[in-house]
Amino acid sequence: MVGGEGRGAEITMKPVMQTICNNKNGDCFRACIASMLEVEIEKVINFMEDGADYFYEKCLKFCDDTGLLIVDFPIGQCDDELKRGAMKDLKGRFLCATIPSPRYKDTDHTVIVKDGFVIHDPYPGGITGYKPDIKTITFIAISDIEGFMKWKGC
Repeated sequence: MVGGEGRGAEITMKPVMQTICNNKNGDCFRACIASMLEVEIEKVINFMEDGADYFYEKCLKFCDDTGLLIVDFPIGQCDDELKRGAMKDLKGRFLCATIPSPRYKDTDHTVIVKDGFVIHDPYPGGITGYKPDIKTITFIAISDIEGFMKWKGC
């Protein structure tokens, strides 16, 4: 699991592929959350199941059910200096990143990046190794350790 560098925690990520591949209710975000938490995709709710209008409502429910906190940082809206500083501070870390979809026009897609490069695209046959225009970085934190451990089955 993602941990703090220099604190004895190994930084890892288990790639999970999305199971719904379209621009209406695709589950790339779900697959990336599962990847970061190193769980099977079925363990994570489908945030897009009821459509984009209910995405944040589903995120809140997921957080309540799991003891997690999901926070989006709109790095794409920051000036270049702040972007460079943020990416420097996040060097070496796996990050959920929302980018323009490489497949569907006017659609967002979520991937895992490290040092600004896509290292996991959950879309089957997804493209990796390039530096995308990152719109948002999603941070995952544990807000209730007992709830999280119970959810994860530990």
